[in-house]
Amino acid sequence: VYYTMKKTEKFKANSYILPVIFLSIIILAILSSFRIRMIEDAKSRVEESYRLETSDISQLYSRNIYAMEKIANLLATEILEEEDLFDDSCIENIAVAKRATNVNNIYIVNDNYAAIDANGQTYVNINEDKKLSSIFSAKGTEGRFIKGGKGINYLYLSRAIASKNQNRGYIIIEYVPNIMETLLNNPKYSSSNTFALVSADGDVIESAGKKSYLCEVGTNMIDKAQNVIYVDGSYSAFRQAIVDCRTGSQQTVYGDQGNYIFYSPIDNCKASVVMLVDTEDVERSFSVVSKNIRTMTMEIGIAIIAFIIIFAGIALLNKAKYNVETEDLQNKADTDLLTDLYNKVATERMIKEYLQGDGKNSVSMLFVLDVDDFKKINDTRGHAFGDQVLAQFGHQIRSWFRVNDILGRIGGDEFMIFIKDVKDPELIRHEGSRIMQFFEGFNVGEYTKYSPTASVGGAVYPTDAEDFDSLYKAADKAVYKSKKDGKNRVSFYADLNKVEKDAVIEKKED
Repeated sequence: VYYTMKKTEKFKANSYILPVIFLSIIILAILSSFRIRMIEDAKSRVEESYRLETSDISQLYSRNIYAMEKIANLLATEILEEEDLFDDSCIENIAVAKRATNVNNIYIVNDNYAAIDANGQTYVNINEDKKLSSIFSAKGTEGRFIKGGKGINYLYLSRAIASKNQNRGYIIIEYVPNIMETLLNNPKYSSSNTFALVSADGDVIESAGKKSYLCEVGTNMIDKAQNVIYVDGSYSAFRQAIVDCRTGSQQTVYGDQGNYIFYSPIDNCKASVVMLVDTEDVERSFSVVSKNIRTMTMEIGIAIIAFIIIFAGIALLNKAKYNVETEDLQNKADTDLLTDLYNKVATERMIKEYLQGDGKNSVSMLFVLDVDDFKKINDTRGHAFGDQVLAQFGHQIRSWFRVNDILGRIGGDEFMIFIKDVKDPELIRHEGSRIMQFFEGFNVGEYTKYSPTASVGGAVYPTDAEDFDSLYKAADKAVYKSKKDGKNRVSFYADLNKVEKDAVIEKKED
């Protein structure tokens, strides 16, 4: 029966396990594919958010340049009406405009490149500085960064003073941007990122935020960019994007620092805003952007967990049922059917297990008990009455001891009582007396009462013996002593003299 139940239980387990494994593989494959697609989408969204942030900053510069353009256009229109470009009223106009704005200087340049600035200083030929020649070749209003004295990069914004038929000169606005100084006052922009204003020539004009090898003011980003490793893209692509003022991004590594580089051009100005973000920060941002993904994944996870819980519940119920049935079989195999105590095999096994395990270092007691004159009971009152004596003894003696003590029938009229973990040595004698007290009130029979007695022998572990076999022999010798002294009594192995302990019992009384 036990083998059949094991086989049936194994079959039931397999009927659950195989579908669960198959379904789990499918779910994992779907989730894996879904996760890959969503991560790619999240990455794209995060990168787009940083591009927009970079574009926002470039728009700050663009708005400033647009304001400068309006001033330049207004001045060019007013001065065009004057016969002398260097008239006092023209100089006053550019001086007022300078004071009303945060520009560094404003110049009026005639068609021979002679010039005068808002401070009244004159220049014979301002175009002698070859670095300024590019601003005069620009069409319309356009700004260019040119490195001036003390390594300062100035933004020069030029506007022609011209009619349809004649170009009389230029209005030049000299401007030093300082947007980066106040950029980090806005909580929108993180100080853990690096921000830089970079000219089309690669010069870093100003920067803010975290220090970076590429974004040191006064150095050339294009030159330094040759020394970084490009995870995607290339140096030539990055260089061309800065020179041509394009929008884009690339992932780079310099030393042990990984960065995403985002760049966005400034309108009507040969320059770009560059933002560097740590690779780790970008990856952390993925989780923020993919909030909906996490919600969906959580819902799927909850569904899977619910399934697992249901399956586990079914499996546990089956396991519990199996354990109960197995335990029931084991109990039946270990139980003496007549007395409902343990049988001989189970009794000896459990005592040995205890002495080799939890009870190895504690004091325990073993009583061996023989019902007195049991053969006479069977001969005079019949075997049915003898069975009744044994059955009632087994059922009643159980309540006199603790649940964890071991009581068993090891022969026809022979019993074992094993008491675990005796804390107080004085209880040793007391337990023997309790057994005798049990027999004082023990009687059998509905009409004619019969009061059986017993001869009891006790031995103490580890004082009298250090293993079960020796302990049983010691208790058995004490039983023989009780029988020899007149029965209906308890004897202890410790009370036997040396001769009695060493004597070999050749025959036991029934």
